[in-house]
Amino acid sequence: MHWNDVIGHERLKQSLQQTIDADHISHAYLISGKEGYGGLPLALAFATQILCLESPDRANCIAKCAKLIHPDLHFVFPVNRTKKSGDVAVKDLKSNLFLEDWRAAVLNNPYMSAYDWMKALGIEKKQGNISVAQSQQIIADLALRPYESAYKVMLIWLPERMAAPASNKLLKILEEPPQKTVFLLISVHPEKLLSTILSRVHVIHLKPIQRDEIIVALKTKLQLKNSDAEHLSKISHGDYSFAMRLVQNQSDREAITESFKQWMRMLWQKDYSELLQWVEHMAAEGRENQIHFLNYGMHLFRESLIWQYGKTAKNDINRSDENEAHFLAKFHPYIHSGNVLSITGLFEKGIFNIERNANQRLVFINISLKMMKLIRLKEISAN
Repeated sequence: MHWNDVIGHERLKQSLQQTIDADHISHAYLISGKEGYGGLPLALAFATQILCLESPDRANCIAKCAKLIHPDLHFVFPVNRTKKSGDVAVKDLKSNLFLEDWRAAVLNNPYMSAYDWMKALGIEKKQGNISVAQSQQIIADLALRPYESAYKVMLIWLPERMAAPASNKLLKILEEPPQKTVFLLISVHPEKLLSTILSRVHVIHLKPIQRDEIIVALKTKLQLKNSDAEHLSKISHGDYSFAMRLVQNQSDREAITESFKQWMRMLWQKDYSELLQWVEHMAAEGRENQIHFLNYGMHLFRESLIWQYGKTAKNDINRSDENEAHFLAKFHPYIHSGNVLSITGLFEKGIFNIERNANQRLVFINISLKMMKLIRLKEISAN
């Protein structure tokens, strides 16, 4: 992958290239930010430049990196049991078993989320993890000398999905890294990593992609009209992955919108019987789907605020999604300065608990009961 394949982050790309040219490459980097900000494609482009720096056949080296088959480029990513894994226990699963699927998924969408990856494996109702066995495999892979390049690159996607024993093994490797080895950790939630790991890596915090850069990407990569690209750039808030989902998964989005509308209606009417049935349905959806649903809810809250206080909200919001716009027209008065912080905090805590394997039924019951009160709060007058 080339620097040009990474949307935005021009100054950062220049800075990383300068570290390579000056031979000031650190032994470990942590790239943090939402998947849609481009941490994975940035890491792949960085890895390509490192591995092909001194290659006698640079064109061939770049071609191998582009196909994710360079022998000195190693991948670690969250997995879970599938039909392919057979009887292998979760604690013994390794990334290599799913390497062909991983390559296909990344080449199809380098801005993919954890949910997209689980969906590609056909296990979207499960949550991926990185096992202790995988951390042992890292040690084995790095014990070998480079095959073709001066460096070896170990790319670890979502290291926060590591089990605690695996994290401890990674820490030991980072404390005593093999020569000419570069670790590239791509994290969405770096706060979940061990503080000792964070202290041993060079941290890069990605910012949201600029609107004009998302517009260009949507027009060139997805062939969108300029008006549609401009609209999606506004509501994606610098997250290219989110913008892509809005384009490619319109039917899924409509189903999620309808489910959210039904939920809010139950909460307002205090229909406990229907609510319990809805909670049972959500509990069966799987963690990644639940997290995606709650994130979508926070998107609706943000849009409601813009509608509530924005001067041109009715013209700007969701022109390409009439179903969502129709819902927001009625829903937005219930989201205001008096409750929005409490509501978003409630949803963020729900995501936090689901990611830590909390009981999903209890999580959604807790959110529901508190939301019943929050959506009834009156806005506090500034006067």
